[in-house]
Amino acid sequence: MKIAQVNLGLLPIPPNGWGAVEKIIWNYALKLRELGHEVEIPYLNEIKKNRYDLVHVHVWNHALELYKMGIPYIYTCHDHHVYLAGKESTIYQQNLLAMKCAELSIVPAKYLIEYFENIPIYLEHGVELSEFKINSNNIKPKLLCVGNNGLLGDQTFDRKGFRYAIESAKNLELDITVVGPTNVNKKFFEQNNDLLGDNVTVLYDLTDNELAKIYSEHDI
Repeated sequence: MKIAQVNLGLLPIPPNGWGAVEKIIWNYALKLRELGHEVEIPYLNEIKKNRYDLVHVHVWNHALELYKMGIPYIYTCHDHHVYLAGKESTIYQQNLLAMKCAELSIVPAKYLIEYFENIPIYLEHGVELSEFKINSNNIKPKLLCVGNNGLLGDQTFDRKGFRYAIESAKNLELDITVVGPTNVNKKFFEQNNDLLGDNVTVLYDLTDNELAKIYSEHDI
């Protein structure tokens, strides 16, 4: 099959050390190629009718553009805001519409199936076991929080719940490591330096190999 994994147009694919949905798209491409399929990662404006056997899209606005173009698609919802904002929110309604217009919709959490009117199916995000191994010998569980915090340049908005995670770690007297890109997370911690303490390690701009090693050294 000739398959398109639609490029979000935000970060490079393959990611150069950081990426969220971009990493998922890249891993889809790698595994589908291993299965013998021809996979491209085109931008939305590069997709034309009948060019691909299957088009897999990862954000609702791209999905609805494809629908307007008369191009069938598979849609995966990655946005946790659909649950946080609630069913009355615009983000939920747009994602629901993208699912209703899709040939198949996918969510990575089972509770989201009923939440989206039993339209999508559940498909978990897999882990590459050749890269990620558990090597923890910690006496007490060591916590890890990985994320690109803030939203559209606003670092006062704790989009990834760093405060919740760090304050929980302090209450439990556990060590926690926070990993993410400098261009967002550093400003967040400058504005929220009350979160920093002896039990908190903050790391920036790790490569994929460095991040895999950090995962292996933590428990939760």
